[in-house]
Amino acid sequence: MLMKKVYGFIMLIILVITLTGCIGETDYTVYFNTNGGSEIFERQTLEGEYYKEPLDPIKEGYIFEGWYTDPELSDLFDFNTKAYADVQLYAKWTEIDEKIDSELNDLKSNQFQLYEYKNLNS
Repeated sequence: MLMKKVYGFIMLIILVITLTGCIGETDYTVYFNTNGGSEIFERQTLEGEYYKEPLDPIKEGYIFEGWYTDPELSDLFDFNTKAYADVQLYAKWTEIDEKIDSELNDLKSNQFQLYEYKNLNS
């Protein structure tokens, strides 16, 4: 009989501690606007925890460049930020042709510099 009372008291303490820990927790939501890319569902994050970064969305013919906090895509979002409010994020995309042209121009520039360096040291 005494064991049942002790067991019941211990269970009551565990229940109170568990319920007390849940009171006051605030969930914040991150909404993702993929700007035509594959759908990313909203994510919940507890206040004070880091926002959870999703897998990159996919958009045919484009390369994903990151999540931004504004529709103009000028303010890159840092997922190493602790949750303090709901957040709306926007996906930035670059057409594959533009990205290839840019990287090709960089490659050509580097090759030219290497060519000049070799000629100067010959």
